[in-house]
Amino acid sequence: MRALIVTVVLLVAGRAQADGVDLVAKLGFRVGYGPMSFAHRSVSATSIEIGVEHPVFGNTRVFGEWEWMWLSERDPDQAMAIGREPTHGSGQRVSAGLRHALIAKSHHEMAWYLDGELGGGAMLASEDTLGTHAVPTGIVGMRLGFDFRNGDSTSRVFETEILVRALVTPRDGTGLLVGVGMLWGD
Repeated sequence: MRALIVTVVLLVAGRAQADGVDLVAKLGFRVGYGPMSFAHRSVSATSIEIGVEHPVFGNTRVFGEWEWMWLSERDPDQAMAIGREPTHGSGQRVSAGLRHALIAKSHHEMAWYLDGELGGGAMLASEDTLGTHAVPTGIVGMRLGFDFRNGDSTSRVFETEILVRALVTPRDGTGLLVGVGMLWGD
């Protein structure tokens, strides 16, 4: 079993060398939007997030994020038609996980990638009529982006990405987050 694990690690590490993409620690932010369910109500979440990531081995990185969200009813007219106030609230979500390069190619100072990610976290959200809810969250997603590498700059890597992420909660089902982000690394 140990031999299998060592072989997989060496293959992944060898792939990073072959693609010519070296991974560095990064700090960045993202803005996002998507539908989700909160306390059995369909809401839209608009968010801003700050995150860090660090290479672990080969093409795999660990990431951590903190996100601030604004929640609003997806169909306020329907809520008022059934005799209740539309849902409006805010929340925070923390998450951590692994990000792995599925496809990574570099050419001169620019590299393109398609990454898969898997992780988990927790959300604490509040709304005036529904109260405060703490909700565990699972993450499955894809990131598509590119980065520029410049050895002469104080920030050696500048990365831009588009993220599509499914957010799975045990109580309310699956939500979706689509985001655009930027990261800097050295």
